[in-house]
Amino acid sequence: MHAAILASVTLCSAILIRKKFPFIKYILLASFFIILGYVISGYRIYSVATETLDKEIRPTNIAATVERVHLYEDGKIRLTLKDAEIRGVKPLSLVNVRVNKFSDMPYPGDKIKIRAGLMPPPGPSMPGDYDYGRQVWFQGLSAVGYAVTELEITK
Repeated sequence: MHAAILASVTLCSAILIRKKFPFIKYILLASFFIILGYVISGYRIYSVATETLDKEIRPTNIAATVERVHLYEDGKIRLTLKDAEIRGVKPLSLVNVRVNKFSDMPYPGDKIKIRAGLMPPPGPSMPGDYDYGRQVWFQGLSAVGYAVTELEITK
């Protein structure tokens, strides 16, 4: 918010003094566009802000809708679940859960129940390393986890 005000003041100053000091207007306009870049990036961060879990949740019952299914070569799957309902936690927008046991293949749109442990997306393992948590934050994922029971398709 402060950057937006600063950008507006900078642009107004450039317009007012352009005749008296013609070379300064270029410096002020360059400053305006730099500040505008900060404003736009701040808006992007605000618009995709994802609430993630604060702490790990021990295996608990989860009811959700399947959004995406990723099949691994070893026969296991990773489900991206939307609107996950978990007792004691407000609904999470998107959750990735790795499932080892399932009798029927789930498809996007299926309602499922599963018992799984969830945790906040992990950060980099070393300074400067790949930051998986940052990537999934921009994708809107609230948590990642693992299933401890077989997948049950309810609808």
